[in-house]
Amino acid sequence: MGAMGVAGEKGDRGDRGEMGAIGDAGPQGSPGTPGTAGQSVVSAFEDAGVNCTYGGARFDSASGTSYACNGAPGGAGSAGASVTVFPEAAGTNCATGGTRLVSASGTSFVCNGATGTLGLARTVVVPHNGDDVAAGLALVYATSASPLQVLLDPGVYDIGTLQVFATLATIRGAGKTATTIRGRTSAYVLVNVQELHDLTVDRSAAAGPVVAAAVLKGVNVTAASTSQPSDFVALTNGGTISDVSVGTGTNVATTSQVTGVNCRGTATIRGLKVALASDTASIALGVLFNGGQLNDTHVAVSSTANVSLGGVSLQGECAGCSGISIDLTSQTDTTPVMQGFMGTSSGTGTVSGLRVRLVNLTAPVTGSIFRGLDLSTASSPGLRFTDTHVSLSTVPGAGSQVGVSWATGASPPSGIIRNSSIVGFSVGLNVASSNPLRITQSVLDGTRLGSNFACAQVIDSSGAAVTCP
Repeated sequence: MGAMGVAGEKGDRGDRGEMGAIGDAGPQGSPGTPGTAGQSVVSAFEDAGVNCTYGGARFDSASGTSYACNGAPGGAGSAGASVTVFPEAAGTNCATGGTRLVSASGTSFVCNGATGTLGLARTVVVPHNGDDVAAGLALVYATSASPLQVLLDPGVYDIGTLQVFATLATIRGAGKTATTIRGRTSAYVLVNVQELHDLTVDRSAAAGPVVAAAVLKGVNVTAASTSQPSDFVALTNGGTISDVSVGTGTNVATTSQVTGVNCRGTATIRGLKVALASDTASIALGVLFNGGQLNDTHVAVSSTANVSLGGVSLQGECAGCSGISIDLTSQTDTTPVMQGFMGTSSGTGTVSGLRVRLVNLTAPVTGSIFRGLDLSTASSPGLRFTDTHVSLSTVPGAGSQVGVSWATGASPPSGIIRNSSIVGFSVGLNVASSNPLRITQSVLDGTRLGSNFACAQVIDSSGAAVTCP
């Protein structure tokens, strides 16, 4: 063998060979040795002692026991000052009163808020579920709890012989032809009501008054023909009537006096219609007015029997009375007593736009009395009538017919009738007065009795000048 030759230069790298096939999976290894069990940390309170002088908490675990100890107690704080509470009257510190707080740090105040207005804090709704009697009982029960407002559904609330005693309450219906409260107690059907709105109150039977209230607005007050109402409405002193109808013109069976509206003091009345009829009462009177304002009021009173008929009786000062019409009709009574507008001992003030019509359909006999303006018992000065028209239409007969009967009292008033007419009476004026009555720019029929009155620009119905007295 010859000698090894010299090594040649390194050749180029050859191409990468193809990947070989994946080999078979190896056998599963043996399970490892289990570890030792762990231990939770357990906590517990530690009493004061060796481990914790002031107590604390102990923690036990696999690694041993450890402690979290409370610190030493702090020193005592300084004594506090108590607070003394006193009521504080309304004044500089509290405008509406309150509470005064006094302590070592000074005085402070807790004041009441401003006084609010009274609201309708208690409103009760009394539904009508189709049973009139059940609804009436519910109404009586509801008002016995002294609510401030009661609201009613459409329908009839029949309270029977019970009474709605609603002190200071406002009762509102769903409309004066939609809601009716009906009763037949011998006392007021409704009494001591503050306000009535939008309903009808009806006396269905028995004798007694119907309503006593302070304010009536949008209300009808009625009574059945077999009932015997005394006062349809008793209006509280200072009361108000607006858009109210009293009576229906159907005869009622009252045997004493029946009055449409009895004002128990001054009143403000506007939009009142009174229609009374009775053949059994002793007196039928439209309005007993104790002064205030009486406006836009129509009174109609009629009878077919021996009943004294009265329109408006003024017993106070007319601070504003206008737009009043009075119709009195006697159909078959041969001795009627008819007095349109009456002024009593305290009647004063100014009346304008008054219409009084007396109609008598049967020949009157001796004892009959017809008075258009009857001021025969007035004794306070200063009655004045403007745009006032008084008339009598009667079948001829006997009796006393006086258009204006003026002041036969001890201290009669002076007065004025202006721009007015007094027609149809056999006696136009009867003035028995020490104070003068002056009639100006008016129409005056009939004779004139008395002497202390004067006329200026007065004619009769035919146009002839009238000389007074």
